[in-house]
Amino acid sequence: LAQSPCDYEVLSQIAYITYLMQLYHESLLYYRQCIEINNEQIANSIISNWFSYHQYGKLLHFYSRDLHNAEKFYLQSMRLNAHNLAIYYDIAKLYIDSGEWSLSQHYFEHFFGLIEACIQREMHSKRLKNIRPLLHVVHFEFGKLLFYQLKRKHLGKQHIAEALRLQPTQSAYHFEYAKMLQATHSFHGARKYFLSCVRAAREEEIGAALEAEYNHECCRFLTDC
Repeated sequence: LAQSPCDYEVLSQIAYITYLMQLYHESLLYYRQCIEINNEQIANSIISNWFSYHQYGKLLHFYSRDLHNAEKFYLQSMRLNAHNLAIYYDIAKLYIDSGEWSLSQHYFEHFFGLIEACIQREMHSKRLKNIRPLLHVVHFEFGKLLFYQLKRKHLGKQHIAEALRLQPTQSAYHFEYAKMLQATHSFHGARKYFLSCVRAAREEEIGAALEAEYNHECCRFLTDC
């Protein structure tokens, strides 16, 4: 980098490595340098270009909490590569954070639509394989959006149930499903998942404060019902 301070490839690699090391401030600066490099040099590295926009958008979103500029870079990345599955989840999360529920729903649905299209065409691409381990997170976040913000309670519960099926050891999923069942007066099911939440929390080692919260909510439910 000292010999070629404007080498886009070197800068993008350093930016990504510092991101993996959770040195988010440094990563943000390196990605900003990548994006500021002249368009002619970037045009010769179109894959890194869309990836850099996406990564920079994520850092603005989750690290700097600059939602306005994060949206801008997400959309630029999406225009360069409309088949990047991960970005649809990230922008859906951004619209949850900014309170734009309908836009968030749109991008969640687009995410699942792309996955369904890949499965139907038996296209087991690298991107699809990479996103599979995170599917439970996407179902969980979409389920909460549907249930609480969009008032589509049945569909919201379906997504939480799918998140549980994919990742049955997550105590947070048991807890959320129990709360949803309680809210829709499915008390027998709620009891089952409050108790399974407490068991999962013990094995998951989530920390004393959160485990105490789950125990408290479970005891309160059992007392009230």
